[in-house]
Amino acid sequence: MRWLQDDGTSKDKVVCEENEEATLRAFFEIINHPSTRGAKFIHYNGVGFDIPFLTTRAAHYNIAITNRKFTNLRRFTFDNHIDVMLYLCNWNSYNSVSMDIACRSFGIPSPKEGEVKGDTVGKAFEEGNIEAVNEYVMRDVEATHQLYEKLKQYIF
Repeated sequence: MRWLQDDGTSKDKVVCEENEEATLRAFFEIINHPSTRGAKFIHYNGVGFDIPFLTTRAAHYNIAITNRKFTNLRRFTFDNHIDVMLYLCNWNSYNSVSMDIACRSFGIPSPKEGEVKGDTVGKAFEEGNIEAVNEYVMRDVEATHQLYEKLKQYIF
């Protein structure tokens, strides 16, 4: 994951532990840490999928989420979450395009090329190919950040 601090700097952290529960606990330890309280969360379809999925899985394992900025998915605002996909489709997900198409449209290398892809990440994790999973995740993070950098002057 990559998050932007109040001072404009960004931080990267790959969180991939031996199982889902351990991965989620490590992830939310970072999300709940005081240093991320002022962070803006930037993602591609995170409001529609990633954040609800992560919070539901955290609830399954009874993992507390104390960072209310993370769980606040109020629509039509970029106060806490900057969902690049929602910006590109003007908050109408029926008009959305895949991250692959968005990246290609802006001259950014697609994160969907490589050994592991979105539809094979689960299998790679089950097979213990953690390094390939981490590489896939960071390609995705980097592409999302590059899209954000190209669009941020129009978002704010």
